[in-house]
Amino acid sequence: MESTMRLASVRGSMRGSMRSMSRSASSWRTTSTVFGRSGREEDDEEALKWAVLEKLPTYDRMRKGILTGASGPAQEVDIQDLGILERKNLLEKLVKTAEEDNEKFLLKLRDRMERVGIDNPTIEVRFDHLNIDAEAYVGNRGVPTVLNFFVNKIMGVLSALHIVPSGKRPISILHDISGIVRPCRMTLLLGPPGSGKTTLLLALSGKLDSTLKEVEGVMPIKDGYNPATWMLEVTTQAQEGILGVNFAEIYKNSDLYGRNKALINELSAPPPGSKDLFFPTKYSQSFLTQCKACLWKQHMSYWRNPSYTATRIFFTTIIALIFGTIFWKLGRKVSTQQDLFNSLGSMYAAVLFIGIQNGQTVQPIVDVERTVFYREKAAGMYSALPYAFAQVLIEIPHIFLQTMIYGLIVYSCISFDWTLVKFFWYTFFMFMTFMYFTFYGMMAVAMTPNSDIAAIVSTAFYAIWNIFAGYLIPRPRIPVWWRWYSWACPVAWTLYGLVASQFGDYTTTIETGETVQEFLRRYFGFRHDFLGAIAAAITCFAVLFAFVFAFSIKVFNFQRR
Repeated sequence: MESTMRLASVRGSMRGSMRSMSRSASSWRTTSTVFGRSGREEDDEEALKWAVLEKLPTYDRMRKGILTGASGPAQEVDIQDLGILERKNLLEKLVKTAEEDNEKFLLKLRDRMERVGIDNPTIEVRFDHLNIDAEAYVGNRGVPTVLNFFVNKIMGVLSALHIVPSGKRPISILHDISGIVRPCRMTLLLGPPGSGKTTLLLALSGKLDSTLKEVEGVMPIKDGYNPATWMLEVTTQAQEGILGVNFAEIYKNSDLYGRNKALINELSAPPPGSKDLFFPTKYSQSFLTQCKACLWKQHMSYWRNPSYTATRIFFTTIIALIFGTIFWKLGRKVSTQQDLFNSLGSMYAAVLFIGIQNGQTVQPIVDVERTVFYREKAAGMYSALPYAFAQVLIEIPHIFLQTMIYGLIVYSCISFDWTLVKFFWYTFFMFMTFMYFTFYGMMAVAMTPNSDIAAIVSTAFYAIWNIFAGYLIPRPRIPVWWRWYSWACPVAWTLYGLVASQFGDYTTTIETGETVQEFLRRYFGFRHDFLGAIAAAITCFAVLFAFVFAFSIKVFNFQRR
């Protein structure tokens, strides 16, 4: 609102300057002009010359002029081809006294341009990547008490001497704002009822009601003072308390208020024979175009948010190096049960560490984006489904990069079998696991009011998934009445797929006399020929979480107004 008021102030100041120039012009048209004319004194010959100039092209109209002297007829001249003596005399007549003749010259120049049908140039304000930051005390230091006043002053001096830190915290007021302010466009001014919006706009436009200027005790505006600033200063609540008046009530009781209400009622009634606006679709663009726009927006948002994307890649790389070092060459050791348990534990630890990290870090991002979505959806920019589709789709390339970094490091360090099929299955199961963990975090945010509650709910489900994943308690040893949840646990399917794809076809005999394949089937219930169903189940979990996320975004609205 503050930036809007400043723009309105600038625009009002420009209007006021133009009006004052117009009034001054009316008082100077009776004198002899250089590039202008007086409607009463110019003769037919001069009028004919002006008519000829109006027919010329724009470039020639700006170069040609009618030069009138103290005596003699008006002459048509080319301004660029004036002689030295003529230019000297002309400048002396135009700006003989700089303090007094500047405005006269500008008025004559404007009258000259209007005479030949050339509009004054307009100003367009563009601002890109505008950032406004501030520093302020937080907590008890920000309370305006006498003690804090002296403490802050002392700390400010010590901070200026680089003895102690200032204790202030940076606050971002505007971050990466871009826009265009064009002339002759409507400016929206927001504020609560009775805050002085109408009075401000009337003051900027020079149409302030005379009754407001006649309130006794109000300090008159000084010459050259900004009218918007003056109006805000004299209409504060403190000034109303001092004067014992209510400016809003004064305005409501004025004639201007009645005229404005009558004008509003008149303009609110549709003219006879008019029809209501009708659009065949709710949104201006098709579903595919909305998806493209939302996807481009999410791409730019993720590209400009390295604290999320780069941190996730960095964390994944560090975890991959740590696990690869801890479980170095462990994939070749399959001679005992403990060797298999160690390999299974390496897979399980990676699933929990990176999966939960994905689910937790995405939640604040989705929470912030959802707030923006509420505003843009209310403005009719796009519907909920294109937004959800873009939010889901933008995560896929980032997760794929994360999977490839982790898979190449860990797979080579642990020394699993370097076959194309087994590497594909390992990469596929890790990719789908990271994906459904990410989509689950997004779904939790979409179903709850904020990211804090979503984190609490997610943590509870992570604990349940940890119990029924099949590592702490293998599926055959889980009670029958709880075994159904083991089949409904996505982490259990991930562990099933990773172990079965890497060791499910081993025929090496271990210390118990069984083959690795037989041991996995007896102890864990893992079968190598079940990989297709496992892949389908994990894919279904990712699709399910993404669908629930989109459905929750469309149905639930936790916005507080």
